[in-house]
Amino acid sequence: MVFGVGTEDPFGSAWHLRNMRILYVYKDYYPVLGGIENHIKMLAEGLMQRGYEVQVLVTNTGPQTVTEEVNGVPVIKAGCPVRISGAPISPALYAWLRRLHPDIAHLHFPNPPGELGQLFFGRSRRFVLTYHSDIVRQKYLLRVYKPFLWRVLAKADAITVSNPRYIETSPYLKPFADKCTVIHHGQDLSRFAHPNPDRAAAIRAQYTTTPKSPFNPSSPLNPSSPLNPSRPLIPPVR
Repeated sequence: MVFGVGTEDPFGSAWHLRNMRILYVYKDYYPVLGGIENHIKMLAEGLMQRGYEVQVLVTNTGPQTVTEEVNGVPVIKAGCPVRISGAPISPALYAWLRRLHPDIAHLHFPNPPGELGQLFFGRSRRFVLTYHSDIVRQKYLLRVYKPFLWRVLAKADAITVSNPRYIETSPYLKPFADKCTVIHHGQDLSRFAHPNPDRAAAIRAQYTTTPKSPFNPSSPLNPSSPLNPSRPLIPPVR
């Protein structure tokens, strides 16, 4: 499924929220593991379950473009021939951004190649940016990217952050505080509902040691002793 190609205006008289087409854009997606990747997966699957039309556009780990479904979510992995400082350079990603016409494009910052693609080639009716952090490591690249960063933030219709401190402390978000909204990142707690006692015991056995008393090396420390380093680090597994 490729939505938004040759379709009628979704904001016509018969349009309602459940017809909304949402495109998530980032550099990677599940099964690539990462905090943002898992966050986007949870959002995409959650909205699919609620009847929205969702698609994910990311870059592939190789030069070929692949389209697939992951847990029912259509995912386009645009071919990526090269990465610079970890950033994917993918002409195919920009071609897909020109081709797709979602109602909302939801990008996750920082991902400069994706943000530049949305800035110059995006065809969405609205643009939402989730701001996860300032760019802190690639300082030299930031000098080049900074003028475009201001344009990306100015173009975004809404900016979401997980902590109000980001708005207060980020020099880039302060000028756009009026369109920033705090939305805390949720977690799917169902996977913790039925713990595996055998696995918990194996983890406890792997990482738990019996510390010795510094005053008597032949005597183990009392587990409740404040000198026992395992006491605050290994809470009981339920």
